Amino acid sequence: MHLKSYVCILQLTTDTINRMAIEIFLLVLGLTGLYFGSEWLVCGASRLARSYNVSPLIIGLTIVSFGTSAPELLVSLFASESGAAGLSIGNIIGSNIINIALVLGMSILLKPMVIHRQKIATELYFMVGTSLLFWILCMNGTISRADGTILIGLLVAYLIYRFFNPKTHDCDAQEESAFSKGPLINGIAVIIGTVVLCTGAHFVVKSAMAMADYFQISNTFIGLTIVAFGTSLPELAASLMAAKKMESDIAIGNVVGSNIFNACMVMGAVGTISPLEVESGLHRFEFPFMILISISLLFLVHKNSLLKRIHGMGYVGFFLLYIGISWYVTGL
Repeated sequence: MHLKSYVCILQLTTDTINRMAIEIFLLVLGLTGLYFGSEWLVCGASRLARSYNVSPLIIGLTIVSFGTSAPELLVSLFASESGAAGLSIGNIIGSNIINIALVLGMSILLKPMVIHRQKIATELYFMVGTSLLFWILCMNGTISRADGTILIGLLVAYLIYRFFNPKTHDCDAQEESAFSKGPLINGIAVIIGTVVLCTGAHFVVKSAMAMADYFQISNTFIGLTIVAFGTSLPELAASLMAAKKMESDIAIGNVVGSNIFNACMVMGAVGTISPLEVESGLHRFEFPFMILISISLLFLVHKNSLLKRIHGMGYVGFFLLYIGISWYVTGL
């Protein structure tokens, strides 16, 4: 009898390990899908728009900006609909912190960045302002449909400002290769990218919830860290590539624009479609840290004409500090 019990326990442990291995595989597969899905969506839609003579500015303001935030949007929507509100909102807070601390930090470490304040100053103020408003709207414990409408309204105002302000006509829509694929191929790329994005987001949410349950870790911490890192992969790839080409305006603008879209478009859409509750524990560290690191970037850009590797090291250090304190505050 004792031997049978031991065999049953061993079998249960083996089954559990196998199940977790599958969930980890699905998480990695989902994150990979988010990355490549957003790439295919952006490239296909950009080329398709060019074939119909849509201006690069409009492409940058809409297709590229939406595409880089599509992983956060779909993951947060799926998480909210699945009842994992902590994962949904944690993904946005975590992504905004990781975009500055890790994405920008790694980009500066790769290549020090020359700052053109006149091109980015207004966007930095807008990023800090929308981050503050995002926090304020969450202080009553919910993101309601009214809150979502306010955030989407701010995004519309931001897009109108960028469209009519000549200083912000940037290179978000980068030059394509010498050969241009036809509308049919580009349309197929858009469809495949969208399907891969949705499938990847589904895998990420389901596997993240399963892992959180197995390891007795909160959904919020998973959203703040692993999922947030995964959904920030498009920004990381784009900023590292821009830094390598010494296009500092694109590298910084990518991070700032993504943070604005995350707070306004993603949380706005989630609040409008599926209102969710906000954990009170996030107000102790994660929200204040998001504001602090946003203000630090604003201060750094105003005080320096060159972001040096020491600044990049500082931001990567902030990232490690964020992970450690988040684990202590919300991990269990």
